[in-house]
Amino acid sequence: MQTIPTVLAALLVSGLAAMGVAAIRTGWLLPWGAYLILRPRLWGYGSLVLAAGAALFMSPVAFPGLADRFAVLPVVGWAVFLVGLVMQMAARWQGRF
Repeated sequence: MQTIPTVLAALLVSGLAAMGVAAIRTGWLLPWGAYLILRPRLWGYGSLVLAAGAALFMSPVAFPGLADRFAVLPVVGWAVFLVGLVMQMAARWQGRF
């Protein structure tokens, strides 16, 4: 029963990482949000960091054996997720930073 949501979440995280790689390599963004993003490469790096954080956050669900040994993974994943989110928000700011 838990397999289907885990597979769907893994596909979504993989898609987010693929969009990040596309933004880094070519500067391509999804058409409906591209006009808001001023720095596509920074958004792509933020997307990769966000996907890594989401994968760490979900790792005890996908691999139940890790839950006992590495109980700190969801907390670290959440922190990495927030760093990626801040990077994506910084890609929308004007000016230098």
